[in-house]
Amino acid sequence: MGLNLQIEITGDRETVRRLAAMGESLDRLPDAMRETGTYLTGFFSGEVFASHGGAIGMPWPRLSPKTEAQKAREFPGRPMLVRSGLMQRSFRSSFTDSSARVTNTADYFKYHQSDLPRTKLPRRAMMELDAARQRAIAEIVRQAVNRKLAAL
Repeated sequence: MGLNLQIEITGDRETVRRLAAMGESLDRLPDAMRETGTYLTGFFSGEVFASHGGAIGMPWPRLSPKTEAQKAREFPGRPMLVRSGLMQRSFRSSFTDSSARVTNTADYFKYHQSDLPRTKLPRRAMMELDAARQRAIAEIVRQAVNRKLAAL
């Protein structure tokens, strides 16, 4: 999963001049990258689980009747994909000056997230950069650029 962000500069000459003065520092936005990672980690572990994938436009298939009955007996009241809560709590983010990375450290996460062909376990994606997330990330970067401009 990746997102390439392209910034198009439009506006008056003063704005363009100030952006040009920033030069390579536009490649270094560690605060925006940290904020992006924090935002996505919270979103994937919160809204995506609460909506059973609906928040990213990828609703999770229902559990099979057998699995649903077993889960109700062994883990009453727990939502789909939550037994102990480990996978939901295992989202982590890291960042550099110009990138943010979100991962899940639960060993079995990959079996739910992967889009490889499967026969038994249907895909129940938890991480996807839908259009709304892309807009949110672009807004985080826009605000970081504006803060840099204000500091000039």
